[in-house]
Amino acid sequence: MALIALTIRQFDGSDRDSMLTLARSLDEWFNEEGLAQMERDLAHHGGFVAVDRDRVIGFVTWRRIDPQSADLSC
Repeated sequence: MALIALTIRQFDGSDRDSMLTLARSLDEWFNEEGLAQMERDLAHHGGFVAVDRDRVIGFVTWRRIDPQSADLSC
């Protein structure tokens, strides 16, 4: 089994296009309405990206609801 060295880090504005490109490639999970909502949400949500070399290969985002809970999006 080959090992893949990944970096998990907090996403920032420079990751936005890569995250949307990845989501567009997952048409089983993201429709046009969901992609439009994701594009709006990325300006306000927190989250992390998984990066292989310089390529975003995964992400998770969330919206804080209150101090004890958040709404997750993957």
